Amino acid sequence: MSGFDSKRRMSNSRGPGIEINGLTRSDCQLLDQMWAFHVLEELEAWQATLRPALQRRVDDLFKMVVLAQLDQELESEKRFPEADEYLRKFRL
Repeated sequence: MSGFDSKRRMSNSRGPGIEINGLTRSDCQLLDQMWAFHVLEELEAWQATLRPALQRRVDDLFKMVVLAQLDQELESEKRFPEADEYLRKFRL
């Protein structure tokens, strides 16, 4: 292998960034293009110009970014009061 790193780290001004593992070079190129858009409508307009297979891959990558962001936010949480309250109902 030519030293390609199959993970991508992305960040914005609001936080330390997210990391997605197991990406291909093509995935990383698509993510770079996706990350360049400033509003969702621009991304969607670009996505509509792609072949159906690439449209599906962009959709998958978008979901991966959203899930990675949610994972990062949940990792930073120390307490989950709503979940604790719900679980308390079932304690004996």
